[in-house]
Amino acid sequence: MVKETGNLAVVGSTFTNPGEALTLNSEVSSAVVTGNKFAGRPGYVNQSSSARVIINDTPVAESKMPVIPRLKDRVTKPAKTDLYVVTESPWNPRTDTGADDTPAIQRALDAAGENGGGIVFLPGGMYPVHGNLSVPAEVELRGTYDMPHTTIAAIGTGLMLYGGRGDEKAPPALTLKARAGLRGVSLLYPEQTAEATPYPFTIQGQGADIYLVSVTGGDTYKFVDLMNYRCDNHYLESLRGDAFREGVAVGGGSTGGELRDIHLKPGRLNRNYPQEHLEAFVLGDCNHEFVFQNMVYGTLTGYRFIEQNGRGASAFLAYGAGADASPQNVVCEALGKGGADFINAGIENNTRGRVRKTMITVRPGCNGQLRFYNPFLGGKPDNAARIESGSVLVEMGNFSRFAPFEVNGGTLSLMTSYLGEDLTQGAGVIHAVRPPSPITVSGTFSPAGITRSPDTAEASVVENCNTKYEPSPIAKTYKVNPPPKAPKSKQQ
Repeated sequence: MVKETGNLAVVGSTFTNPGEALTLNSEVSSAVVTGNKFAGRPGYVNQSSSARVIINDTPVAESKMPVIPRLKDRVTKPAKTDLYVVTESPWNPRTDTGADDTPAIQRALDAAGENGGGIVFLPGGMYPVHGNLSVPAEVELRGTYDMPHTTIAAIGTGLMLYGGRGDEKAPPALTLKARAGLRGVSLLYPEQTAEATPYPFTIQGQGADIYLVSVTGGDTYKFVDLMNYRCDNHYLESLRGDAFREGVAVGGGSTGGELRDIHLKPGRLNRNYPQEHLEAFVLGDCNHEFVFQNMVYGTLTGYRFIEQNGRGASAFLAYGAGADASPQNVVCEALGKGGADFINAGIENNTRGRVRKTMITVRPGCNGQLRFYNPFLGGKPDNAARIESGSVLVEMGNFSRFAPFEVNGGTLSLMTSYLGEDLTQGAGVIHAVRPPSPITVSGTFSPAGITRSPDTAEASVVENCNTKYEPSPIAKTYKVNPPPKAPKSKQQ
C-alpha cells in the first residue's frame, strides 16, 4: 500500500506480505498507523515529515462487526392461490360515495379462510371501509400495486378508512392472523385533519409469519403494530408511510423479523407536527430484528428502543438505516443482552424546533451496548451524543460537524473516526461526568483537536494515536477548469 498525499488511517490491520507493506510518501499531511501487525520488518516506510503522522504499535481494542444475514428477498405467498375477486358475485361491493364495503370485503376474506387460504383481490378503485377488516390465516389481501408507491397517484387500489376516528385505542382498521399477508394497496384517511385527529393503528399483526409488501399508508395516525402480539418471522418490505404519531412498532417477544425498504415521513396535511411527535420505529421486546435500507425523514425520533415486559431489543441489526431531519435520531431507553448494531447508517440532524437536537441518546437505565460501524453523522446538532448509561461504540464514523459529546453515567468509545469542524468554532469537546469506565478515543482525526471540558477528570478520557486533520496540498490547489466554449458558427 502506497499513500502519496492526503490523510490516512490504518488501525488494527494485519499485513501478511513479507516486505514493506505500507509506504507514506513525503506529501502525506496526516496519518494514524497504530495497532497493526506486519509480517515483515519494519513493515512500513514513512517519508513524511509532518508532525501529524503518528505511528506506533500500541494494540487497539478489537470490535468485531456482526455478519449481515439473509440478504435474499423472502418469498411471501398464501397457502393456496385460489382467487377471490371482490368486485364479482357474490361479494359485489358498492364502492360508491357514502357506502361501506367492509361487509363485502370481509365475506370474501372469510370464504378464503374457510377454504384453507387464497388471494382476495381488490381491483383498482377506492373502497370505503367504515368498520374493521380481519385477514384470516393463510390468506392474502391483494391490490394492484407490485412496487413501492406513494399516495399521490389516483390509480390503483385504495382503502378509504373511516373507523375509529377520535379514539386511538379502538380496534385497528386491519388485523392479520398468523401467516396472513397484505400486498399492493394504499390505506387512506379521508377525514384526517392537520390537527392530527387520533385514530387506532392502521395495521396490527396477530401471529407469526405475517407479511406486508408494497403497502402505503396516507395520513395515518399510527401505522403498523407488531408490538401488542408476538409476531415471529414477520416480513415488511417496500412500505411507504405518512404518519403523525407512530410508524412501525415491534415487540411482544417477536423474534426473527425483517423490516426492509420502509420509508416514513410527515404527511401533506402538517409537516411540522410529526417533527415534535412522530416516532418512526419503536423497538420493544424483540430479538434478532433485521432492518435493511430503511429511511426516515422529518420525525421526532428515527429509532427508539424502549422497555417492554421488563426487556429491551436484543441482537438488533440495521444495515443502511437512514434518519434525516429528526432532532433525536437514535434514542435508547432499554436494550437486551445482544445490544443493537447499526452498519452504514446515515444520520442527519439539521432541524428547527423546540426539541434539543442530539444524534445519539442513551437515557438512564439502559445497560446494553449501542454500536455504530461506518456511520455518516451530519447536520447541525446540539450534541453528537448524550450518554447517561450503557455504552456506545462508534467505529469508522464520519462526523461532518463535531458537536460536543456529553457522557454522564455511561461510556463511549470512538475508534478510527473523523470529527469534523466544531460548531462552537473550537476544538471538539468531550464532557464526561462519572463514566463507569474511561472514555476511549483511538485513531481519530479532528481538524481542531479534541479537548476535555473543565470539569472532566484527566483519567476519564484515554486517548491513543489521535491526530489533527490537515487538507492535502492537492485539495488546497485543485481547481476544475470550465469546459471550452463552443466556437460560434459563421453567418452564411
